[in-house]
Amino acid sequence: MAIHIYADFNNCEENGKVRLNTNGSLSDLSEVNDKIHPDMSVWLYDEEFEVEAKLEYNQKWKIWLGAPNWSTIRYFNDSLPIHASD
Repeated sequence: MAIHIYADFNNCEENGKVRLNTNGSLSDLSEVNDKIHPDMSVWLYDEEFEVEAKLEYNQKWKIWLGAPNWSTIRYFNDSLPIHASD
């Protein structure tokens, strides 16, 4: 089963990686903490869309980051994900 983690896509580093340190992200991460690892593929989501991402852990700041693969974006329509190319 795919892991979904809430992301605030405005909370990005200069390289485009999303910091997963907001309340929503931390809540989702706490539920799967024993299942995740660096370089793992997960789905990041917000209220409008979801996108596949690779996880990274920043040792210095002690936070998880997600590196989105924007070619996988799926927009939500009536609570159902729809792939951008559909």
